[in-house]
Amino acid sequence: MDLLVFFIFAGCVTMSSAVTCYTCQEDVPFDQEKGVFDVTDCSAPSQNNVDTDTECTGTCLTMISLRTSTYGVTRGVTRGVTRSCLDEESPSLIPSQCDTGCTNLFVGRLDCRQCCDSDFCNNAAVDDVIKENRMGQTCYECRHSEIPYIGNFNPSCGLAFDPEGTDLRYSFCQGLCYSAVTFIEGVEDVQRGCRGSGSSCDYANHPYLEDKSVSFGGLDYDMKCCLGSLCNGGRSLGSAMSMIVLASFLAQFLALAL
Repeated sequence: MDLLVFFIFAGCVTMSSAVTCYTCQEDVPFDQEKGVFDVTDCSAPSQNNVDTDTECTGTCLTMISLRTSTYGVTRGVTRGVTRSCLDEESPSLIPSQCDTGCTNLFVGRLDCRQCCDSDFCNNAAVDDVIKENRMGQTCYECRHSEIPYIGNFNPSCGLAFDPEGTDLRYSFCQGLCYSAVTFIEGVEDVQRGCRGSGSSCDYANHPYLEDKSVSFGGLDYDMKCCLGSLCNGGRSLGSAMSMIVLASFLAQFLALAL
């Protein structure tokens, strides 16, 4: 009798150790016109819209990956989300998955893994995980040039920046946002976008560089980088370019006065 009670008790303990995990998988591209990843069932799960594994005897997993692809001058980012159960039947997988955290597996891909051990615990909102782990930020991506025939006349992106402009686009940036300005005989040219890994962002304050400008398409720009989503709007100018802008305005004023 005592032996029977023991087996029943042991069975109850085994059953009670199982947890319920959300199970889903998706890939969503960054919308460059809206400036967001679309919210889906898997990115913000609930018991009403996502499948579950009610017999997980391991740990619940949330894995978020960001994959960057470049086609010519077009740069796109796809967000992948996987929610699943890592079962104790494969215990060797649990440390390798759960102890990784956020890592750059290779150029163009960043993964974050979070593990937990209670019912429905792998429900972290994807946008929150991305923000908390600094996996990336949103930048304005546009160009305004007053140079004839360039084909980038977009005043909303210029020095008179308009965040409500209809021609603005966005990029999801795994680096720093930037704004770059140049003047050619008083003609304004402004570019805004993302510098992956902060590339060239140290030029303006570099102690050993005499020429602190950055070259885009054969033109030299004064560039300023910043941290924070949509931080590269407005008149983000370095001190050197501010003096150039002031000199340009004064020259135009004097020309009109004469």
